[in-house]
Amino acid sequence: MKSIITYITESKWTSDVKKCKTFGEFFFLYTGYNSIDELTKDDYEAYDYGYTFNQEGASLEEFKKWFETVKDNKITSIKFQDINGHGGVSFKMGKEVFDMDFDDSE
Repeated sequence: MKSIITYITESKWTSDVKKCKTFGEFFFLYTGYNSIDELTKDDYEAYDYGYTFNQEGASLEEFKKWFETVKDNKITSIKFQDINGHGGVSFKMGKEVFDMDFDDSE
């Protein structure tokens, strides 16, 4: 049986994440959207994207405005980890660090 770290390292999703150079590329890969305009209030609240992307307390409109200002920012230090037995990814955008779970069950 493979460890979660081995599974994460070998996964297609992990390979795709490593190819992401900007926050926008990562955001669209992580969420599955092709455009920020596809993000609905229901999805924003259900998936708690404000919290996930370090914008806790932001409304959907505020989040979209923020996204437009950071979508072309480079991401660095992409690391994959085991977070409580689940896949996780962390990266930096400038000095800000993002840590999140992911589901690679496709």
